[in-house]
Amino acid sequence: MEEADGARDDGGVGQGVLKTPSYRTLYALFGWLFPLFNAVAPRRVTTTRELGRAMLSIARDGAPKRVLEAPDLVAIGRPAA
Repeated sequence: MEEADGARDDGGVGQGVLKTPSYRTLYALFGWLFPLFNAVAPRRVTTTRELGRAMLSIARDGAPKRVLEAPDLVAIGRPAA
């Protein structure tokens, strides 16, 4: 699924955006593991879009605690279901 800006928001890896050949190769080799990791440990896996949302939210509203760990960023960055 793609959003209006053309970015994927389904947890997939949008290889069309990558401009560095080595990153494209790494994503081609290991990108299929992302959904598996997300299914096994959803609080530990985040997309760059979710990380960006978390960063913007924290800059705008502040953080619930001083030191944030991966599950905190995931919780802040994922849109409410």
